[in-house]
Amino acid sequence: MSQRRYVNFGTDADSSKVKAISRSLAGPQVLRAGEPFMQAVAPDQLVVQPHTVIFDSGIILDEDEQLVFTVPTTFSAADYTLAYHHVDEDIIGGTAATSELQSGLSETLPDSVILGWVRYAGGSIALDNTMIFPARLGQVTPGQHTREQFGPLDSGVIVLGADIALSLNPYIALAQTIPASPYRIALGDGYVSSLLTPSAQRLNVYDQTAGQQMERISVGTPVANQYAADSPTQTVTFSSLDAGHVVDISDITYGANYQLASNTHVADPQTVEIVYSFAVSEAPLRAITAEFVPLTTGYTVGIVEVLDVTNAPVTTVESVTAPSSADGTVARVVTRLLDGTRVGTTGQSITVRLRQTVPASGSGLLLRVRATNYDLPF
Repeated sequence: MSQRRYVNFGTDADSSKVKAISRSLAGPQVLRAGEPFMQAVAPDQLVVQPHTVIFDSGIILDEDEQLVFTVPTTFSAADYTLAYHHVDEDIIGGTAATSELQSGLSETLPDSVILGWVRYAGGSIALDNTMIFPARLGQVTPGQHTREQFGPLDSGVIVLGADIALSLNPYIALAQTIPASPYRIALGDGYVSSLLTPSAQRLNVYDQTAGQQMERISVGTPVANQYAADSPTQTVTFSSLDAGHVVDISDITYGANYQLASNTHVADPQTVEIVYSFAVSEAPLRAITAEFVPLTTGYTVGIVEVLDVTNAPVTTVESVTAPSSADGTVARVVTRLLDGTRVGTTGQSITVRLRQTVPASGSGLLLRVRATNYDLPF
């Protein structure tokens, strides 16, 4: 294949070359949109602000007027995908693109650019903004490339229950000497992934004496430089050949950064509230996601307040995905930001207040909190 360069000095810039340049810079997506990009107008109107999109062919479409679509407000719940469709043809003036509200949720469609999605709740109720999910913008400008920010776990704790203990990156046992028979070290409640199956646990055991990592086995008796971890008894058993060695044991199942909250009160739940700040840019923040692990049934995490860059409350809607019992798996709370000033300049931020509720004699892990400038229904 011959080498091609677009566009050299003295070379004609025809439509095919311009489209080739566009295809090289961006895939099919929304490049620019007025804010708020999509908005519900009761009872059944979906209003889309002026915007620019690029198709896979390299054709760029600019819409300088609002588009209005009617969403069927039926008794049954229904999902829709709003998309442009365009087939590029080599004719003078090209062909028009068509926009359509299609049934179902689609992540991609041939010869199309998806503008967003609607998840109508049913019951013949009026359409509202909680049911609308605009597609994320893809314009290559400062701020638009930022997809998510992670909140640091050392953010300010503003309420702390008297019987709550917090720890960051909790190691189970450091500088432990392997005892004589039965060559076993008890991990106790610090074994944060003990509810998971052994194959899903990621323990790290380092032998300080030998200067090497130790190998975990699932069956049989450990030999030198091996160990066996038992979840029901929360113990680690070593080989007799390693007795007297000093080891570090840590649980890295959930990553390197997480916060363990333990409530020692035997009767009452306690709460921990933490404030996070997320910097804004030219791309509006659309959602806050908190991921956590209930180690005891009743441990919950919720986002109770979001303030925009003017310190005004933001209207939010929250969805929770959590296990029915404390089984060691990850739960998520997604809080969608529906209004407020969520764009700005350097130094401006939105503020998020998060609350953990820890049951009596219970504990849980807060893994991470992040803000994103995309909000998808998937």
